[in-house]
Amino acid sequence: MEAALDTVAESGVGDLRVRAISARARLNDRYFYESFADCHELLLAVFDDEFTRALTGIMATLSESPPDLRPRVRAIFEFAFAFLDEDPRRSRLLTELQTAEALAPRRHEVTDTLTDIMVGQVRELLGARAGTDDTVRLTSLTVISGLLELVAQWYRQQIDVDRSQMIEFTTALVVTTTDITGALERQLSQAVNDHSQE
Repeated sequence: MEAALDTVAESGVGDLRVRAISARARLNDRYFYESFADCHELLLAVFDDEFTRALTGIMATLSESPPDLRPRVRAIFEFAFAFLDEDPRRSRLLTELQTAEALAPRRHEVTDTLTDIMVGQVRELLGARAGTDDTVRLTSLTVISGLLELVAQWYRQQIDVDRSQMIEFTTALVVTTTDITGALERQLSQAVNDHSQE
């Protein structure tokens, strides 16, 4: 798994080959097949291991942060960037998550899991003020999807801002998004009324 993570970091998921991974791990191919059916299964195992570590850290950060929206959101982003920077291979795995077909199922699972966490936090901290269940979930899904792509682009060096600016921006984005749910509700209600009068 370490050899696979090294390979992904260097050249992406497309270069995973049983013989090359086994040679890099200094093991015979036989040992590979004792653990994994193929390189795709190995890739998913590597990703799942790293995402489990990330989730453990996210949940710990949530439990240790104050029950106030802005400091809690900032704590999560500070953890997320620290986690990715702790092992540079992780940021390549994130960028591959956004583009590699082999990781498409995990992309949906990650988005859904992080969306569930955001919905839970919004409900815990804002209660009914956050809006209806549908509005909260759709807003959270939109934000999470956008944030994953934003951070992936930043790690691909396609966005020219520093780390502290990214943390400030992503924190402000999430906090601001929770403020606009009321406006969203009003727009949605108006749309329903308009349609009913047609």
